[in-house]
Amino acid sequence: MKKNDNVAVIIDTSCLMYRSLYSKRDGDKDHPVTRKTIRYILDVIDKFKPKYLVLSLDSNRDAVYRKKLSKEYKSNRSERPAEIEDGLKVIKEFCDLFEITYLKYSTQESDDIIASCVKKFEENNIKSVVLTADGDLTQLHSKLTRIAKLTVNSVKLLKTWDSVKKNFGKINVDSPEQVKEYLALVGDKSDGIINVPKVGAKRALELIHKYKNIRNMYNSKDELPWNLRSYEDLVFKNRNLVKLYNKIDIPGIDNFIYKPFDYEKALNWMQNNGMAEKLFNTIIDLDF
Repeated sequence: MKKNDNVAVIIDTSCLMYRSLYSKRDGDKDHPVTRKTIRYILDVIDKFKPKYLVLSLDSNRDAVYRKKLSKEYKSNRSERPAEIEDGLKVIKEFCDLFEITYLKYSTQESDDIIASCVKKFEENNIKSVVLTADGDLTQLHSKLTRIAKLTVNSVKLLKTWDSVKKNFGKINVDSPEQVKEYLALVGDKSDGIINVPKVGAKRALELIHKYKNIRNMYNSKDELPWNLRSYEDLVFKNRNLVKLYNKIDIPGIDNFIYKPFDYEKALNWMQNNGMAEKLFNTIIDLDF
């Protein structure tokens, strides 16, 4: 396998694991989350053949800094399913054994880790592919960074902003910079971010198309309706909640260099974890 020397792949691991949990991709009964997640990782490696590879992991949601901005932030979410917690331990072991870097910080969320990795790679003129199904991360689309959307059965690289909008239906703004402006108005129920009353997706898009961003909107001399004026503080707080923080002090890029698997080591590990037959065949099929 020939590596692409100017490509880094950054994986939204939680997204992979939840997709693996709810996917009906196969009938695995043993280690379904772990097996499917690792298969996704292998598929991505085979598809992009990256020189750099890093997995981003979520922290304890009650410890993240956004909780200081809003007590409601992600407070409506249930605890992680046991399958995710158990699978995460095996994924970490998998990464440790095969020298794949994963990053986790006690007060920083996975999205911010990914944003910081993207910034690091862009500063070194390295192209990034961000694997996710999370629309918030579409903010990272740029000349050097592309989003690869996780689908039920595959990974789809989105090369243009139009293709990003098409594949992330609610993100129908004109540029990646406007994603946070849009979300500041409509909120995000899954994250406990409150929307502006009587401002739905259609109205929010109209406002963003007209003003480009919320600061322009509030600085304009237009007579804004009561709900926008009354909830101005909420809108700016929402914007701070949804925008990505990219200033985490992450390791140098050489720490993310991907080293191909050792066949014997891989087989032994999979046998010990009860997943050798199907997954090892996948590795062989992918020509490692």
